Amino acid sequence: MAQALTYSTSFDADPAIFFRMGDLHLKLSQLKQSMQKFEIIVRRIPDDHLAYRARNRIGTICQIAGRHQESLTYFRITARQTNCSECRTEAHLGLIESYEFLEEPEKAISLAESISGQYLSIKEKQKIIRRLRNKLEYLQAL
Repeated sequence: MAQALTYSTSFDADPAIFFRMGDLHLKLSQLKQSMQKFEIIVRRIPDDHLAYRARNRIGTICQIAGRHQESLTYFRITARQTNCSECRTEAHLGLIESYEFLEEPEKAISLAESISGQYLSIKEKQKIIRRLRNKLEYLQAL
């Protein structure tokens, strides 16, 4: 597997290879290497579907590294620009998680309420909103 991860990072390589490499690094908790592969995709093909998927992965890596404020940038770009409903929903869920961590539950609630039932089950959506409202009540009680 190590040999596969040392594949050339030349811009001539297929972006899908970088994506798979980034995912492998992520699974191995090699965040820096994973981030590098996903950033290559974003720089090379910024408006491509694969780049939006890579931005979501970068946002997730930022969250894992405790950089929730930074993650917002990546998730927002995908949420605003992608035509892919799956990528947009994933970006919205990432934004919700970061807003929650940053103790901005009002923003997280508003975003959760805006997600269509077509992309997130009503039961799951209600569960998220309930959790966020509980956090909001807790923060207001402090």
